[in-house]
Amino acid sequence: GWTGLGTLDTTNVTDVPSNWHALKNSTGSTSIFGIYKTAPSVPFTVTTKITAHLHTTNQQYYGLLLTETSPGKLACFGPLFNSGSGGVNGLELFWTNWASNTSRSSYVEYYQYPWTSTLYIRIIVHSNSNVDVAFSWDGIVWLVAATGLNTGLTIANVGLIAGNGGG
Repeated sequence: GWTGLGTLDTTNVTDVPSNWHALKNSTGSTSIFGIYKTAPSVPFTVTTKITAHLHTTNQQYYGLLLTETSPGKLACFGPLFNSGSGGVNGLELFWTNWASNTSRSSYVEYYQYPWTSTLYIRIIVHSNSNVDVAFSWDGIVWLVAATGLNTGLTIANVGLIAGNGGG
């Protein structure tokens, strides 16, 4: 099963089979929330399809999650709404590292993209210190956002996040 990370306003894995329905009203603070479970053995690939994502407040962030055992340190990849970015509709793909779910330690913006109702994102884990991230609009043709990222953690869990990325 899934373990919760922080407290979401809505979290449900039974509304629609094979889907996670999540809602987090803006807290005004930099923090992420989500669900996670034990990761497969390295190497592995994790992919998710994000549909009906609604960004109504600056810094709203959704995506994939890698964590340490406790989970202490975290690494995330996904779309973030940044109204001050000057990007198309302010949507950007971000890689973020966190000391905890309420303390972001670093981030990198990779790609500004036009809003779409569906976005696929993927993390390809070659080793704890070698991760690639990619995205797709159709789940067939993939664009690589970055290669050779060092997560800075010993990967124990994978999951999904929602929250305020504080980009």
